[in-house]
Amino acid sequence: STKSINADVTGLNARVQVVLELNGQEFTGVSEGLASQTGQIRLVANAALNAVEKFVQGPYGFALEDVVILSLGRERVAVACVAVVGSLGEQVFTGSAVVKQSEKDSVVRATLDAINRRFGFLTTA
Repeated sequence: STKSINADVTGLNARVQVVLELNGQEFTGVSEGLASQTGQIRLVANAALNAVEKFVQGPYGFALEDVVILSLGRERVAVACVAVVGSLGEQVFTGSAVVKQSEKDSVVRATLDAINRRFGFLTTA
């Protein structure tokens, strides 16, 4: 689950830190880049992926293909597309999460949902 999401914007740049609790332990991921609106949600997703990589500690790498926030009916939904790269090649997975309170939180949940389709060990509630 998501413990915290912190974004610091300095001029043109942003630094996002995401802390996840996985199997009772905390893992911190960080991502830095341009502070555009689209850039910031990508940074949130990348920071979440960085935290998951520390948890997995296996022969896997994660690459964010895309993340967007869409309007579906009356809801706003975060959708993430993540490539999982391993010894057997690359697989691409998608995940989604309805925006409840915060866009950033829903981006983390959508990113974890995508990875969970491959690994099945992450709690995305």
